[in-house]
Amino acid sequence: MTQGKLPKFPKPWWNHDCSRAERQKKRAWGIFRRYPTEANLIEFKRARSQARRIRRESQRIWNEKVFPTSWQRAIVIPIAKPGNDPQDAGNYRPIALTSCLCKLMERMVNARLVYCLEEMGAFSPFQSGFRHHRSTIDNILFLETSIREAFVRNQHLVSIFFDMEKAYDRTWRYGILKDLYHLGFRGNLPVFFQNFLNTRVFQVHVGSTLSRDIYGRSAINR
Repeated sequence: MTQGKLPKFPKPWWNHDCSRAERQKKRAWGIFRRYPTEANLIEFKRARSQARRIRRESQRIWNEKVFPTSWQRAIVIPIAKPGNDPQDAGNYRPIALTSCLCKLMERMVNARLVYCLEEMGAFSPFQSGFRHHRSTIDNILFLETSIREAFVRNQHLVSIFFDMEKAYDRTWRYGILKDLYHLGFRGNLPVFFQNFLNTRVFQVHVGSTLSRDIYGRSAINR
């Protein structure tokens, strides 16, 4: 489930993005067959070569359990939270910009993780966030239904709302790895997460100014 090579077509690696890329490749090949010009052939071969190189590199990173140093660096862009005092540094949401290839690999690993968790039934039936084909609208509709049922039955309904302040900034990294282990994940997937959560280097970018290197030993990227 979590070991071995990355197969070409099985779930969850083969997602909608992969299907779209495959269709685009077939369309490009069809154009070349109809209009076999040298320029079209060169463009097709270049795109195919780049795709194969990216896949080989991703395969190597997965199999050798390595994590490129450049992937551990991030440029943080502070985004002001609407309706708050922009003079207060605590009213900014840090967005980390990392390697595009790293983002691609993250999506692939996340797809495999979510697929496995769904198959295991690890999610609460009331959880909608970070799940496919679910959204916060589901929870809002559930709340509305509960309110209407309480009115019909002439009952009281108590709802409690809470917000976890700075959830990403206070995430316990070891706890993530511990949960993965207790869920039965072994092999390459938890190793990738461990490498991903290791000490990361940040630089804050504000306007045209870039800060010195900052070593983050807690929290996770968003």
